[in-house]
Amino acid sequence: MWNLCVVLALLTALLPDRGIAQVPRINKVSNWKSVFPKKAVRRGQPGTFRHIAWGKNLFFGCAVSIYNQNDFKQYRDITRREFNMIVAKSECKMRKIMKVKNKGYDWKECDALLDLAKKEGQYYRYHAIAWYSSTPGWVNALPQKQFRDLFIKFTKDAIKRYAQPRVQSWDVANEALEQTQKSPAKNPKWRKSMLYKKFPDHLEVLHRVAKNEASRLKKPARLFYNDFGAESSRGWMKGKADAIFHIVKQLRARGAPIDGVGFQAHLSLDWSDYNGVAQNFKRLGQMGLEVQLTEVDVTCGRPVKGKWQFCQGWNQKKREQQAKIFAGMLRVCMKAPNCTAFVTWGVSDRWTWRPKDHPFIYDAKFNKKPAWFSLMNTLKAN
Repeated sequence: MWNLCVVLALLTALLPDRGIAQVPRINKVSNWKSVFPKKAVRRGQPGTFRHIAWGKNLFFGCAVSIYNQNDFKQYRDITRREFNMIVAKSECKMRKIMKVKNKGYDWKECDALLDLAKKEGQYYRYHAIAWYSSTPGWVNALPQKQFRDLFIKFTKDAIKRYAQPRVQSWDVANEALEQTQKSPAKNPKWRKSMLYKKFPDHLEVLHRVAKNEASRLKKPARLFYNDFGAESSRGWMKGKADAIFHIVKQLRARGAPIDGVGFQAHLSLDWSDYNGVAQNFKRLGQMGLEVQLTEVDVTCGRPVKGKWQFCQGWNQKKREQQAKIFAGMLRVCMKAPNCTAFVTWGVSDRWTWRPKDHPFIYDAKFNKKPAWFSLMNTLKAN
């Protein structure tokens, strides 16, 4: 098992040969509200989420699919009316862009969603450059050096194509850690994947590559590490949360340009540890890190003994509990000076990665659920 010290030692040896070590040390942001580019984001209609969020310098977004945008008017109208930020569910991932070996890039779908964001005056969050699950099979089969070089080139090319005032937030590395962490400070447990096996220092290297390319082009780019099951610094999330904290702290001390941490916030109806989230956000903010809630949903189903148990009896009580959790997480974000975005991982229960579990704020018929109203009331009040 590689530990953090080994990875950092390897990086020290490799970076000079790559020409990607010279990145200025990160300056702390004194005013997190300043990252909200009002000139690039249209305020929207009064009474909508985006209108109120604009006035509070908050990115209020959702994950979208180009297929749903093209085929369903209700879905399209909601995403354009209510949200000032969109993120592609899969259209900007390597598996989509580099599907076929030796066929180059296919940016078409990622471009299409950016065009939509421009048309609707929305901010566009890039997700994600390096994720073990979105690496094409033919890339995984490459020899280690070619594998590494390909990721570096892909990072540069993505930044070159998309970095601009409308596209500043980037998930550079996604889900690189295991959930269970026995010694998070000294020996974090990295996810067993081909990405880690062939490119164990990708988290640091790709952040450096991305920042260098953006700096060369004189384009803005705020770079994030994104993960789930680490929102709170307490309870069952503590191990991974601590691992992220210590890894980012050590890498930033070396000058690695990690600007923020994205927390996916895939939660279930038994969630209640808002204080733990607030504490986690605070300690990251003290380090100079921006945080964003990047994939929020609240499912009626939940894991039981390692297996997913689908929702049993979706009723008004559960709808109200879901609403409470959505509002509680938004409240934590709005009270944290360094939390700049609240993004749901979808819009309607009609299309979801958790079928039968009712995770979003519109039901399958596009009716507003209690969660919609709880978010609106929270957004107005804070």
